[in-house]
Amino acid sequence: MGRGGARVGSGPKVRKGAVEFVVFDGGRPLEVPADVPAAQAVYWRRYVTLAMNRGTLTEHTEPTFRLLCRTEAELAATDDIIQRDGRTFLKVTIDGAGQEHQELKAHPLLSHYRALLKQQQNLFEKFCLGPFGKPVAGAKRTKADDAKAVTRSKFFGVQGHG
Repeated sequence: MGRGGARVGSGPKVRKGAVEFVVFDGGRPLEVPADVPAAQAVYWRRYVTLAMNRGTLTEHTEPTFRLLCRTEAELAATDDIIQRDGRTFLKVTIDGAGQEHQELKAHPLLSHYRALLKQQQNLFEKFCLGPFGKPVAGAKRTKADDAKAVTRSKFFGVQGHG
């Protein structure tokens, strides 16, 4: 009875005849819900298949998946504003003697942007959408994966991997 997350050989044993929460429509994942705004629907389409394949998107986790899509859309919009305005600006103040002082300041949305990045990272982890450097149970290796491992081992001078 292994524990410790999605790693090879961990977790409870698979039971035959387990209930599936994910519903497919003609072999395709269900479409974007009608109440999801267009800016968020882009991210729904991008991540729904990955999350369903990982088994992390169920009827019970759908509200959190909606939050992921909303966070992604907000992150993109915030990034657009920061890119348009620039990461810094000059704050000009005039003191009591009429002397002008300039001070370089960070964009006011940068702290909001960093908070969104952290939330995005946490939500990716909830749906197993981000890499975490350890093998995932049930993940299948391909010849491309083996070729990458050999290339990395040559680069780092590691022998006998691949």
